[in-house]
Amino acid sequence: MKINKIILFLAGFTFCGASEYFMYDARGVLLKKIESNDLKNDLSFLKTKTPILIQKKSNKQKVGSFSEYSIMFNMNRDSVWIESEKNEVLKLCFENSRIISIETALPSEILNNSCVSLRSPSNNTVAKLIINDHLNNTKYVNIAVGMKHFVFQNENVKLGFNGGGYSLKNKSFDDSENNRVYPDPEKLVKLNAEYLVDKYSITNCEFLQYMGNEMNLKDSFENEQKNNIVKMWNSRINRLNETKCETNDSAANVVYLYQALVYANQRSLAEDLEPYYIFEKTDAKQSLLYPDSSFTVVNSEKKELGDHWIKVSVNPKSNGYRLPYYDEWMFLARGGLTDGQAVWGDSSKNLSDALAYAWFGDSTSYKMHRSKPVGLLNPNGYELYDVFGLVNEFVLFPGKNPFESLHNTPSCLKGGDFRTRLHHSYNEIYIEPYWKWVNYGYSKINYGSSIGGVRLVRKLK
Repeated sequence: MKINKIILFLAGFTFCGASEYFMYDARGVLLKKIESNDLKNDLSFLKTKTPILIQKKSNKQKVGSFSEYSIMFNMNRDSVWIESEKNEVLKLCFENSRIISIETALPSEILNNSCVSLRSPSNNTVAKLIINDHLNNTKYVNIAVGMKHFVFQNENVKLGFNGGGYSLKNKSFDDSENNRVYPDPEKLVKLNAEYLVDKYSITNCEFLQYMGNEMNLKDSFENEQKNNIVKMWNSRINRLNETKCETNDSAANVVYLYQALVYANQRSLAEDLEPYYIFEKTDAKQSLLYPDSSFTVVNSEKKELGDHWIKVSVNPKSNGYRLPYYDEWMFLARGGLTDGQAVWGDSSKNLSDALAYAWFGDSTSYKMHRSKPVGLLNPNGYELYDVFGLVNEFVLFPGKNPFESLHNTPSCLKGGDFRTRLHHSYNEIYIEPYWKWVNYGYSKINYGSSIGGVRLVRKLK
């Protein structure tokens, strides 16, 4: 898989000062860390046929601060993708090009003949930079802010999960692996696709930037949980800093499915993209999934929660953002791994192994649904954070739900959340799962009125 960082060819590259650099191959895989003095003495990598990326170590600060890094590259094609955190200062330098002018909506400055400085926005988006050089060439830089850009080229990815809920091929007492039939069996498939994926679960600030005017936060609802959630959102709006959203803000974890769909459309409209979801009235009074991937969902903005359902259809012309489908979540959550039951391994691992990747066991914040900040633990192999723990994430089923236990609902929640239990006793009854049960195959049913979190994808090819 090619993780599209800036690809560069190092002709004329200069290294100054005693700095640390990261060296990546064309897939975005870290090859090694190296000091600038060592780079000066060993330039053997220049002889490689594969493009190499050299990135100066960034000075990442604590929550809410800015960071700055510099990238030097030769732009050997008309367009390129780079990735940026929110509110990040970028210094981009173009080898063998003399900049005449630039076009961008971002705060920017031409520093010299070959370098520009930009400040990325405070929300997840694709920002644009157009470079016009002295040779009358026009170059385009696409900046994926708060997102990862993936290009899968004939990549082996693993789908499915051989877990509970299986049946037996024959009615004997043979419970061997060969006699089991799983509803979604594990399999390797070849993937050729290009995606943008939110690097973190969407934060409260991020969600409110797009949805503050879309949610019904005025009515008094008959449902007590809904009233409590409205109070939470109003308190969060009052604390919202309108100038910027921090990368490590807390996750939005009291989102209804309908709100998640509207949020996806709002993200698309903000970038002049064609929205993915079409909403229309329906006489249905329950959660339904149709073969054409349309489905019904509770309109959570109506006062009488549960009495107002709408039908959601897919716009075939859309080039916008959407919730991931089940199989997409499965290969993205694995992060390139083809073994293990979770990113930390399997249920035989120690709790400390799981807690390096997932926020589990925080019952103190249950009543107010407060989450820890996003992005503070280890990411998976695709550099996606908090895929497990912290907040349950909505995923959809395209046309058919293969799991009998999920009753053909159009959506489920994946990954577990911060309330996942650290201890288990067979003598007690629990609502939340035990951490050893949370794996790639774990799903929480959603009848349409569950709350969870959001991580969007956008399929480019």
